[in-house]
Amino acid sequence: MKKYLPIIIMAVIILIIPLSSAHPDGLERVAEDNGFMHLEKNVINALFGDYTVPHITGPVSSILSGIIGAAAVYILVRVLFDLGKNK
Repeated sequence: MKKYLPIIIMAVIILIIPLSSAHPDGLERVAEDNGFMHLEKNVINALFGDYTVPHITGPVSSILSGIIGAAAVYILVRVLFDLGKNK
């Protein structure tokens, strides 16, 4: 089961991301509803702003950003786990 975990995670991402909503959520929705969205400042340029990959359009862009993000988190957790295990 352990060796199939990355494949299972990627399959879930590929199946779920195209179903995600285009409507704003969380604080972005509150800012829109209360009329202060225009005050938003981007402190750090997002690598994948609005869950899209630059220069790629459509659902493929969202899927790629999800896969890249999930892979980055998986690698980071794996490296940190292995570092903690070796001590």
